Amino acid sequence: MARPDRIMTPPSKPSSPQRETPILFSRFLSPESRATLAREEAWAWITSFRTPLESPVRDPEIEAYLQDEAHLHRPGHRRVMFCLEAGSPYAFNGTLYPRKIGTVMLFDAGESSQYTLHPKQLYSTRQTLWVHLRKHTPSLTYEIRGNRRLHPMSVRSGPIVTHLNEAWDQCIQTPEDELCWLYFRSLFTSCFLEILGTATPPVIPDHYREVVLSLREYIEHHYSEPLKLEKLAALAGYSPSFFHQLFKRHAGVSPQEYLSRVRLKKAEELLMANYTVEAIAEKIGMNSAAYFRRFFKKRMRVTPNSWRRFQQRRKREQPS
Repeated sequence: MARPDRIMTPPSKPSSPQRETPILFSRFLSPESRATLAREEAWAWITSFRTPLESPVRDPEIEAYLQDEAHLHRPGHRRVMFCLEAGSPYAFNGTLYPRKIGTVMLFDAGESSQYTLHPKQLYSTRQTLWVHLRKHTPSLTYEIRGNRRLHPMSVRSGPIVTHLNEAWDQCIQTPEDELCWLYFRSLFTSCFLEILGTATPPVIPDHYREVVLSLREYIEHHYSEPLKLEKLAALAGYSPSFFHQLFKRHAGVSPQEYLSRVRLKKAEELLMANYTVEAIAEKIGMNSAAYFRRFFKKRMRVTPNSWRRFQQRRKREQPS
């Protein structure tokens, strides 16, 4: 769900003005990017209806790769790519252009960009803002991506979307009109900066931590099974040694120690419910009652039945 662009004041104070969302460009822009984008001359606009402000570059390997139509993308809506960091060359209508901080590529509906990247481009992909415009709709979508997704697909709505499409149409019809071109650039510049200044990066959970949490839950529900390290590691998709280190870093104990603690807690519950030692051993996945007795005494310093009698006596002596 898209984050609202404005935070309204409480309904109890209808006369109060709207409180603006704080602008913070450092969420997505490095100091170098901020300094470069602050200079208007650093913005290089590449579009089919104006002479590009960047000279094409040649790379026979990438050009040969792009001869295959499967690597090209020609959607029926308008797209804009705004480079926030310098990266590898990118194809605009079959021509490679350098991507510098401030490079803006405007793809009209049906114009081709790259659907897939050549390995040379993939390993040098940098942070970019993509904006998607569809005619006759009052909203646009955007995302910030690069080597990793920094902001998922989100939506902005309002009159600005209509103005962007109308100005784009006018620039195509009268490409020599410099004021129209200035208006068009100003609209997009304002849109870019509003997104970069007010969009909030989502809280991306630590993937490894999520894996460990998931395996902890698995242990808590399957403690009666023979859960060896190899099985747990296979469930997580890692080698036993790596998973052991990972689990210990995020859970504070090894997987086997965590399993032992879960079994011990369950054994205490069953002892208080007056289950026999033999039944408890079977329910928590122990091979025998003797093994369970040794396991319990090592951890609690008393036998299971002694612990049960002590807890029951303590419970009776508690004031009602």
